[in-house]
Amino acid sequence: MAVKIVGDKGFCPNEAAILSTDSVFTQYLWSNNQTTRSIAVSQPGRYSVVVLNTEGDTLRDTVIVQAFGLPNPTIGGTPYICPNRPTTVFVEQTDYQSYTWSNGESSRQIQVSQVGSYSVSVVDQNGCRNTTSISVSDGKPSNLPLPDSIKICQGDTALLDATAGDAVNYYWNTDDTTATITVRSAGMYNVIVSNGQCVSYDTCHVLTLPKPEFDLGKDTMLCQKDTLTLKGPENELYSYLWQNGSTAITQKVSDVGVYSLSVNFGNCRVSDTLMVKVFNKKNGVVLDTVICTPQYQIEPKVEGATYYQWTDGSTQPFLNISKSGTYQCLAYNGRCYADLSYKFKFLKNPNINFTKDTIICTDLGTKHLNLNAYWEGAKYVWNTGDTTPSVTATKTGLYYVAILNACGAWWTSSFVDFKSCYASFIPTAFSPNGDGENETFRIYPASNIAKVRSFQVFDRWGNRVFAAKDFDPLDAEKNAWDGKLNGQALKTDVFVYYLEIETAKGEVYFQKGDVTLLR
Repeated sequence: MAVKIVGDKGFCPNEAAILSTDSVFTQYLWSNNQTTRSIAVSQPGRYSVVVLNTEGDTLRDTVIVQAFGLPNPTIGGTPYICPNRPTTVFVEQTDYQSYTWSNGESSRQIQVSQVGSYSVSVVDQNGCRNTTSISVSDGKPSNLPLPDSIKICQGDTALLDATAGDAVNYYWNTDDTTATITVRSAGMYNVIVSNGQCVSYDTCHVLTLPKPEFDLGKDTMLCQKDTLTLKGPENELYSYLWQNGSTAITQKVSDVGVYSLSVNFGNCRVSDTLMVKVFNKKNGVVLDTVICTPQYQIEPKVEGATYYQWTDGSTQPFLNISKSGTYQCLAYNGRCYADLSYKFKFLKNPNINFTKDTIICTDLGTKHLNLNAYWEGAKYVWNTGDTTPSVTATKTGLYYVAILNACGAWWTSSFVDFKSCYASFIPTAFSPNGDGENETFRIYPASNIAKVRSFQVFDRWGNRVFAAKDFDPLDAEKNAWDGKLNGQALKTDVFVYYLEIETAKGEVYFQKGDVTLLR
């Protein structure tokens, strides 16, 4: 009697092969040292068994056990579902012994109509089992944004936009393949949109409406107090909207402005605009305009004016002027006219006789000097902080002033030096009465005086009554005033004198004072 090993010839991963003898014997010894009739092995290789029967005979058999691999199924088909259309998925391998899907079906391919995960368990010819799965998604394209219908005006265009976020291709019944198309005529416009998986379909009905036609007319100019009636096209189906919100078919205008009307018929809108200008009788009055040039040209430039009439008889569109005053002009446009009035004031640059650099001889008793920068209509800013036309200098220094008017600013200055001059003696009174004493008014120059540059006497009204220039101090007596003007004796009064002297060092000094003439 022989022994034979029966059972599995191989095993699947994570499993074991079961080996056994075909008959019952007294003893068993396997090549892996096990001593049972059946053994489980999980390693591939050659396995043998030695048995002892009841007669005491020793018998032997050998088998080879293989390690099988797991099946590796692959699911094919379309992994998404389009609207109203199920999809088919299947195991690509055809040689498996069985197929078991998670939805209970046992065929190699199945049809699904719901999104979700689908798994399949397969068994191969070695009896090994493995599972794989596939996720089926919703392949529906984004909803298309086309309106059901639109209305456009005849001659106008409209843009149909079928843009979808996941779209790949567009197919219009106009043979266009873009996301948008421009339509000009009535009709049904269809588009098929594909996202690479499924398609979507939409339709838009385009209607055309006739445009209203009208014209408000050309821009116009009105005379003051004139009115103009603007009117839109008459049609009971039209609606009207003026620039001021009025919905009437007409509008009366009498003022300057831009007037517009929009006429609507369904979705059709037509607009027109008219500019209205008014040739006003009081078109312009210019008052107190300052002119800083010697001459000026007035140019009214009244819009629409075709003829001008100035008060001096001139008919030119301009007038040259050179002095302050009010100037009037009539500007005509047909029967309309504008009454214009211009008032101009000419200003001159300040031209003052400002005090030159001066030395004040304090030993003559003079302790101050008046600096006068007066100019009509001007404002003043002194470096002393004063804003008056004049300031009084009381100490040595540079005195300067800014003189401002509407035409600009000008500067002038004077250096005043208060010092001892060793001044000449000058009497404060004289009496030319023929008694032989104090008959003349003269100066007594100091010893350091080299020349008398100027010796002048003025009356209280500023009229000069005596003058002597450029004489030697030794000739002071010859250059004295005898109290007369043009040979006529003047009456008792107080007079002002001005003295300009020059020292041997070339220094120039000024002296000022008053003298009383007695009779």
